Amino acid sequence: MAHDALASPPVQRLLGPRLLHLLLALAAFVLLAACGGSDSGSASAEDKAILDVVRENLRALKDEDLPAAMRTIDPDSDAYDSTEAFSQDIFDAYDLSYELKELKLVSKSDDEARVHFVQVTRKKKGPDFRDNEVEGEHVLRKVGGRWLIFETLVENIRYLN
Repeated sequence: MAHDALASPPVQRLLGPRLLHLLLALAAFVLLAACGGSDSGSASAEDKAILDVVRENLRALKDEDLPAAMRTIDPDSDAYDSTEAFSQDIFDAYDLSYELKELKLVSKSDDEARVHFVQVTRKKKGPDFRDNEVEGEHVLRKVGGRWLIFETLVENIRYLN
């Protein structure tokens, strides 16, 4: 599989291929927190609120504040429990740097929004890791009047090394 070279065999056995993709999604979260993203000056208050949830999640992950990060994720997400457990493992294993190339609200309905991103992730410290550019979408859902991240869809991964 293309993602097999992302981590060394011990890390790969520990995390598994599906969790390696989660690593890339978490890296995307941290990237967006570090860079702040961009949004249009003409965006509505709700559009800004959607992007702010992503930024808050990213800020929390950048600060390695797992409880704050989890407050931005929909508890009904299939990835909720694994994200919580896996996030701490990532904090412990890697020091990554990020470059945000794009952050844009691409669609919004009454109960779901999609935010497109393109990011570059590079390893500063930690086990074997393939520097990469990831393109994807964060899917947010409205829960009790508040936007929460439901999932992150990785559309494309381009390895840089």
